[in-house]
Amino acid sequence: MARGRFRVLRVLVTLFVVGALLAAAGGIALYFALLRDLPDLAPLEDYRPALTSVVLDRDGQPVGEFYEHRRRITPLEELPNHLIQAFIAAEDDTFYEHAGVDYVSILRAAWANLRAGGETRQGASTITQQMVKQLLLTPERTYRRKLREMILARRIEQRFSKEQILFLYLNEIYFGAGAYGVGEAARTYFAKDVRTISVSEAALLAGLPKAPGRNSPYRNPERAEARRRYVVERLAEEGYIDPETREVALAEIPELAAPPGESDFDVAAYFVEEVRRTLVEELGNETVLRGGLT
Repeated sequence: MARGRFRVLRVLVTLFVVGALLAAAGGIALYFALLRDLPDLAPLEDYRPALTSVVLDRDGQPVGEFYEHRRRITPLEELPNHLIQAFIAAEDDTFYEHAGVDYVSILRAAWANLRAGGETRQGASTITQQMVKQLLLTPERTYRRKLREMILARRIEQRFSKEQILFLYLNEIYFGAGAYGVGEAARTYFAKDVRTISVSEAALLAGLPKAPGRNSPYRNPERAEARRRYVVERLAEEGYIDPETREVALAEIPELAAPPGESDFDVAAYFVEEVRRTLVEELGNETVLRGGLT
């Protein structure tokens, strides 16, 4: 009797060990399969995105633009601290603690989404992962791409400082209304230099990247306002702003610039077109559309 139980136990242990070995072998094979054809990180070290070229009149006022993507690069050290903190509070509150992937947040999000019947209610992508998605991978929603994203995020954290990652992220992400990067977003939504925006305005911008269309203050002002207030509250919860600043930021409704449109520079349209043709002949179309000329 005892011998029979021992035999059954030995079979179970053997099956468990074999299963564990097969699972480990499968995991290793999957890992090396994911490593195949991973994007090189070199382009991040020599970051040269497409920039907006601006035509100025004799008084130095903008009268036209040429662009592939509307973007203006702003060095991280020139951005207000409350703007950087707003993104960290809203998107990745453990940014300075994790090494590219926040596994606790992944488990928390998986549980929340499971309780929601499988519907995606909560994300767990870190700022580093979001940067990978923007700069290195396609936007497809597959488990394979997600795993590759996690591998690349960890590699980036080993190769780049947190400050470098924030610089790339804040200058690359899309804010809706054709604006890429915080510099262009501040200009688009507030007609202001990003260096001068308030806590309330920073909160509105930080609320956009998760869903630029759905949270657009032009299309869905109520959703944008709810998201702005959420970011202000997160800033307070994380200790980035004091109670008085919180109250001021909640009370301040950002004044929006007019929605961007093709008619912004109609008055000087002929002149601007002549400038474009001349520049294309001398410098080439790619330089005009991507070079950030002024």
